[in-house]
Amino acid sequence: MYVNELIPSEACSAFLLAVFGILCFMLVLCLIRLIKGPDAPNRILAINMTCGISIAAIAVLSLILGEPSLLDVALVYGLISFLAVVILSQVYIAVVRREKEDDTFRRTGTPAWGRGKKTDPPKGPSKRRRAEP
Repeated sequence: MYVNELIPSEACSAFLLAVFGILCFMLVLCLIRLIKGPDAPNRILAINMTCGISIAAIAVLSLILGEPSLLDVALVYGLISFLAVVILSQVYIAVVRREKEDDTFRRTGTPAWGRGKKTDPPKGPSKRRRAEP
């Protein structure tokens, strides 16, 4: 049984094309938010929304074209996008915890990953022996 047998009329096909167009428009809006986003949590949320809208668009496209194999692609894409968002969230949480523990971030405002590894010169008298004449 093909997916096209489930679509009884041309009106339903026109409706699916309209839904596909709306999903594409929403996808563009989410990509703008992903690029413009003010901070990392908003960008992670935009990635999650982009993946969800893409999955819905692939499913609607599967109905329009009558290709049931595209539903498998949407399912695999959903699993991969879920794992990607979880990993990105864990990385972000680790960076935030590291910056909270870092005292120099509070003083300078520069994140730990943006600073070079500079060591301060030792304070106090030098432990080298002077050469005696």
